[in-house]
Amino acid sequence: MSSKTVVYKGLLTPEQLPAFYLDLAEPDFQSPFAIFHQRYSTNTQPSWRLAQPFRFAAHNGEINTVSGNRRWMRARQASLCKSLGVSEETPLLEPGMSDSASFDNALEVSLRNGRPLAESVARLIPPAWENDEAMERSLRRFFQHNAHQQEPWDGPAALIFSDGQMVGAKLDRNGLRPLRYTLTSDGLLVVGSEVGITDLFGKQVVERQRLGPGEMLLADPAGGTFFRPSEISNLLRQKPRTSPRITTIPPQHTTIESSADRNRVMAALGWTEDQFRMLFQPLVQDGQEALWSMGDDAPPALVSSLRRPLWDYCKQRFAQVTNPPIDPLRESHVMSLNVDLGEHLKLSSPLIDAGQVNTLSQTLAPVQRIDITFEVTGRHDAAHDALAGLRAQIAASGARPGMFLLSDLPVNQDRAALPALLAVSAAWQSIVEAGMWDVPLIVETGQVIDTHHVALLIAAGASAVHPYLSMETAASLKPGGVALYRAAVEKGLRKVLARMGISTLASYRNSVPSFSRTHLTCSAARVWMICWQTHWLPTLPDLALSPRSSAMPVFTAFVTMASATPILPNWCGVCTATLSFPARRITQLCLYSPKIVRPLPFATCWRSRTVSLCLWMTSKRKLHY
Repeated sequence: MSSKTVVYKGLLTPEQLPAFYLDLAEPDFQSPFAIFHQRYSTNTQPSWRLAQPFRFAAHNGEINTVSGNRRWMRARQASLCKSLGVSEETPLLEPGMSDSASFDNALEVSLRNGRPLAESVARLIPPAWENDEAMERSLRRFFQHNAHQQEPWDGPAALIFSDGQMVGAKLDRNGLRPLRYTLTSDGLLVVGSEVGITDLFGKQVVERQRLGPGEMLLADPAGGTFFRPSEISNLLRQKPRTSPRITTIPPQHTTIESSADRNRVMAALGWTEDQFRMLFQPLVQDGQEALWSMGDDAPPALVSSLRRPLWDYCKQRFAQVTNPPIDPLRESHVMSLNVDLGEHLKLSSPLIDAGQVNTLSQTLAPVQRIDITFEVTGRHDAAHDALAGLRAQIAASGARPGMFLLSDLPVNQDRAALPALLAVSAAWQSIVEAGMWDVPLIVETGQVIDTHHVALLIAAGASAVHPYLSMETAASLKPGGVALYRAAVEKGLRKVLARMGISTLASYRNSVPSFSRTHLTCSAARVWMICWQTHWLPTLPDLALSPRSSAMPVFTAFVTMASATPILPNWCGVCTATLSFPARRITQLCLYSPKIVRPLPFATCWRSRTVSLCLWMTSKRKLHY
């Protein structure tokens, strides 16, 4: 409930609104402003609870980063609830709501924390200030100060908002939604996404403009003041001129010289000849990702006859029809790969080298270094213990560290590495549970080969990635290979963000659910994925799920990994009966084969959530990041 605003909703036309709500004609309900939102449901069913405006805002567009924004809100839950003076169990986000409703919740939290309306909106949806050299210094200081505290809610969006006293409008940093305003001589201000939404016959128009990318306007109806986009900076809290200097750690293009046989290390960390030749070499030789034809008819990882690493179980999400992607070449000025490591330190890219790791270790001391390798002789139990030990180390952290550093550098003939994606996911989840979400998480791994791997680690929670084996190999392939490899991966990261309609890496980080709480992890006693990634471990033993388990090595390995006990005693028999073809043939079929795609939506009703996920992931709706 609010003492300042009243929200009216209805499944009706605008002309029917005053007839439905008779109090709108009462003099006691006279208001100095009104926010009106009319739309047809496009990608959701009509719903009263999703109708806009909400308590503080109305939104036209899509917030592409809403998954990460929600996860960051939950990560900050304890600190936000403490500042609000409420119980930590108080939900700050309404469950099952739209992206617009989640933004409204975030705006309310900011306002309840005592921030003014203009500052709250500017923090949540900042303009593309990173590369704007013309921005005034005081305004740049404001955005720099808030960058490490609040990630942008990014996506094509036009917003109208109010706290009951002030009312304003805001466009996203790309300006991908229309928003224009008209001001008349008698003080009437009309802001809308369409021309002609009000009848201005007999009015004298004194100003008519449109909002540009990232611009905001604000009006105080009671005081009769109007702040144009060029005047908004006067409303934002100015940082003092003696504000702390922000240091950017530049690339040094240095590598770690491995004393072990590099080829054996590459094999142990999951590299294959095809990946080296087709994925890695073009990054170094050409300075860009290899060109491929459109489409991929290779079997998905879940039904492949080959042992596939954890990376291959994840696919990229693309922007939808009404949600345009960004051109990372022509619109590079709105994109940013900056990584904020606190109030005083940042990186220009999440890809770092050995020299930067050393600098960070000195600047952010003390550093809690965590080894993500385990004894080969211990096999599955040792891998499980290593993952559990990783979480225990973070939970048992005494003094708050300045940085967490996960490393598989100790890998050798006696030690194998946990999958980096699995380790990062488990570590980040433990860090958030310990209330240290603002402590940087750096990953030093030789398992990273290309852009896909870096993007997944960042989405899982990593602040920055040091692919030491890739950089060492790049330096040996070509003079200046490290710089070329870095440039190629950074270009690829921009394309990953652009395809999703995202502009900043800060909004992309921490955007996927934790792998250690889903069916892709070792939540029980078996970590078969470890065996799939290293040549130093023995091959998979016979799986005892059923007498016919050997007919489906990939499926049965996946099911065993997710549970220590058999899930379906007659797993292969069920598949054969439901999918109407022999189970042993499933690993030979391609992703878009009708025999795979058609029956699967009807085969997901089993009680086992793991089995359902297996089938769901193969029916074109793959796991996205």
